[in-house]
Amino acid sequence: MARRRSRRDMATLHTHTVQPWFSLTRLHILFHSLALFSLFYYRTTHLLHQPTLPWFLMTLAEAILAELWLYNQAFRWRPVTRSVATEKLPGEEKLPAVDIFVCTLDPEKEPTVQVMDTVISAMAMDYPSGKLAVYLSDDGGCPVTLYGMREAVEFAKEWVPFCRKYGVKLRCPKVFFSPMGEDEELLRTEGFMAEKEQLKVCMHASSFYMVLWLMMNIRIWFQNCFQLFSLFNSFWIYFYMVCLD
Repeated sequence: MARRRSRRDMATLHTHTVQPWFSLTRLHILFHSLALFSLFYYRTTHLLHQPTLPWFLMTLAEAILAELWLYNQAFRWRPVTRSVATEKLPGEEKLPAVDIFVCTLDPEKEPTVQVMDTVISAMAMDYPSGKLAVYLSDDGGCPVTLYGMREAVEFAKEWVPFCRKYGVKLRCPKVFFSPMGEDEELLRTEGFMAEKEQLKVCMHASSFYMVLWLMMNIRIWFQNCFQLFSLFNSFWIYFYMVCLD
């Protein structure tokens, strides 16, 4: 039994411990459940003797809220904390190959810059590069997305080595260069700060952002003109029909 347990512990890549205060949580759940049953008994008996629409709606609403509360108690019944056992991870040669698929359709609903950040973040994952493949599926076949991916690949050639060299945790460029990424600057060398500023300049100097901004604004301008033309045309049709009457 001890040998089987040791093998099982070696197979798992995390350890978990049950919270010591779980008995208080269970006691609270039991008291709360008892109060709910008492409330439902009162609502049901009153509804059977004097059925009214407001009382029925109130009982139904409380039943729905009680059901939602019951679903939320599953993880509170046995609260555990898990910690990753990094020492049990296999070597890079034993890790399986991973394929990441990123799907997009409309650049207006899914901005191309956000898709670029997603693809770059996936490419910069802390995983062996020879066993990681990232695919982008553009169902809309938009030229803006194609051009954006070309720019993303060029930026990833500088971004991925930078992340692996300094062990950057925030692999998304948008988050890394935002105020949320200031924690990455703690206890860093001057070389890290210099390369960070160089990456920032390369990112802002890319012609893609300017081209994307122009293309999106031109597209929005044409859409607004078409809507105004349709509205103007409908108005004249309505005015013409009124004059005929």
